[in-house]
Amino acid sequence: MRGQYQKEIICAIIAIAVSAAIGMISIRIWEIDLTVLPKTFDDAMGIATISKSIAENGIAGIYFNNRWGAPETASLIDYPYIDLLLAGMIVFVNLFTSNGICTAYIVYLLGFPLTAASMYFLLSYLNINRVTKIVISIIYAVSPFHFLRGIGHLALSNYFTLPLGIYLSFIILDYKKWKESKIRYCAYACAVLLGLGSAYYAFFVSVILGIALVIKLIKDKDLNIIYNEARYLYIIVVGVLIEMLPKIIYSALNGKNYEAAVRYPSEAEHLGLKIIQLFLPPSYSRIGTFRNIAETYQNSGVEINENVTSSMGLIASVGFLLLCVWFFITYLRIDLKFKDIKEYCDFLTLSLLVLLLLSLVGGFGVIFNSFVTPLIRGYCRVSILITGICLTMLAICCEFFLLKIKGKVIYYIGLIIMLGVGLYDQVKIEKAGWQDARKKDKEIYSEFFGNVENMLKEGDMIYQLPYMDYPEADFPIVKMGHYSPFLGYIYTDNIRWSYGGMKGRNTIAKEIVCDNGMSEEFLENLEWYGFAGVCIDTYGFEDEGVQICKYYDGLNTESLVSGDGRFYFYILPPKNGDN
Repeated sequence: MRGQYQKEIICAIIAIAVSAAIGMISIRIWEIDLTVLPKTFDDAMGIATISKSIAENGIAGIYFNNRWGAPETASLIDYPYIDLLLAGMIVFVNLFTSNGICTAYIVYLLGFPLTAASMYFLLSYLNINRVTKIVISIIYAVSPFHFLRGIGHLALSNYFTLPLGIYLSFIILDYKKWKESKIRYCAYACAVLLGLGSAYYAFFVSVILGIALVIKLIKDKDLNIIYNEARYLYIIVVGVLIEMLPKIIYSALNGKNYEAAVRYPSEAEHLGLKIIQLFLPPSYSRIGTFRNIAETYQNSGVEINENVTSSMGLIASVGFLLLCVWFFITYLRIDLKFKDIKEYCDFLTLSLLVLLLLSLVGGFGVIFNSFVTPLIRGYCRVSILITGICLTMLAICCEFFLLKIKGKVIYYIGLIIMLGVGLYDQVKIEKAGWQDARKKDKEIYSEFFGNVENMLKEGDMIYQLPYMDYPEADFPIVKMGHYSPFLGYIYTDNIRWSYGGMKGRNTIAKEIVCDNGMSEEFLENLEWYGFAGVCIDTYGFEDEGVQICKYYDGLNTESLVSGDGRFYFYILPPKNGDN
């Protein structure tokens, strides 16, 4: 028995190590700088700033930041950018580095081994062959979703909790095993992780847990099952409520924010799932013909948005087809003598059907959003749970096939081929030198904003022009990408910035801007609130900042220009009567 455990541990370590290695290879860890931003705009910038906020303020950094939204303190609590599980991971990584950018990279890379470990754990519960577990765990850890969501969407690419949700469903189906203490405590831990993780994943897992409960209730006709097994749902719901509680309390004390993170039922249509996108290869596919098909569809303009990240990959697509075949086998009541796996396969098939009905464009998700809450809007995000369900089905079928054949060598050769095809199809490896432009940006902006900080006193405030709403501006301003005004915050440590105040909550920065920042009235407003300087992003102006920089040059005050000519900083003129 001890030898069996040792073999399991060794195989799990192999799956974890290979997945971690693939993650590091994908970003070319040997040649990159982990303190360089992947992008200087969009969500990658957003997650880097949240990481830095947590480094500066601890876990409270996901709720408030005094260096954003000057002259106020930014109340991020209105917009839960990340979940408590992800925040906890960031806090842990920050024990070893105080650089928010580096933290984002590390947490992203941790997602690969953690996902492999959780899938291996799930398949171990099903007594799947060790080599099969290694292969399937690696394939799931390197799903296209992982690379397409990337660092910018850590709350989604950090999907290692989803296999734990499938595991909980199997625990419900195997009710008698629940009484074993080890399984019971593992199940509780899984439910806690799901509850404190992504609200999307908690919602999707709750759906399949509900399916398992209904199946078990109909089969056993025992209401005690609902009492005992529904506790997982209760734990998950309590976890989500704990995440929401600070916002609920804050809104009760300060009034509801009617501008930030407002969602509408119709968004479920816009961000719904499409079956074709589950099967289409990722945009970076090495298979030219497949890649061309994907690009042709993506260029069609038919509701193309973040649903382009839905690709399952070739291997999981086989699992999807197996589930479809099983549906017809069950419907036609064909007896294939699959008694050992029938209950699991029936559950996985029904789960796939329900998740599709819920999440497809025009599906039941729109009804749920209309009558319950519109907060769950990105139903295409269920694709990674569907991928996990399909791979689990594939693992079960592989195990059944292994038990029926005599030539094990052929089976293992098939697994090796499966792994090779999966890696070739799914893994995205960045091009050599992909960071070169960003490294140059870092050199320029760290020098520029460092010099700005040296010109000011600790706690001084800088107004940023043009004004951009946070967190969801209606559209980018000329060439300014979303969240790009955070560059000043990223490269400074003790001065305050006007960008980052919560839309609908921190309103002063927006109220004081007038005349595009080029008038005596605007300067008087800045003087009233105590701003020390103005930082101009020329990417935000149609004339590339020529007119506004000319205006501030006429003030004859101390100024700085970034090495690429993008940013201009001006010390505000002395107050009336000051020398």
